[in-house]
Amino acid sequence: MSRSLKDLINTLDELGSCGIDFLSYDNNLDTSTPTGKLVFQIVGAVAEFEKDIIRERVIAGLANARIKGKRLGRPPKAAALYEQARIMRSEGLSFRKIGKQLGVDEGTIRKRLNQDPLRGLLPEVFGLILQIVFKTLNGNDHLYTDRECP
Repeated sequence: MSRSLKDLINTLDELGSCGIDFLSYDNNLDTSTPTGKLVFQIVGAVAEFEKDIIRERVIAGLANARIKGKRLGRPPKAAALYEQARIMRSEGLSFRKIGKQLGVDEGTIRKRLNQDPLRGLLPEVFGLILQIVFKTLNGNDHLYTDRECP
């Protein structure tokens, strides 16, 4: 019925102001009574809590995968393919024609050829920084903050 407890309460208030009460025969919930409103809000709060826990676990799992050096997302196209696209572009072919000939979407070709060459290094550098931080925190070394530096 909503994505958060706040939305749920707002939806119930809006429906209540129109004289509409929520009644579920399956769960025996009736928002026309104070007990029914309480139970409905508790169910909404538990659902929101569960959603937040799942979100935290997914974020932690993705961070763990990055630390282990796993490649996330779709596998990249071969560098030779983009080099061939670069040559074709220098010969004056349009992005659409290059994409058709190479079997790659026009937008992918356009994005990759217009991309800064250093931008692709950012995820690798971020992964290395995470590895260093976690190694430092888990090892015998000490990670200094600005206030703790000798």
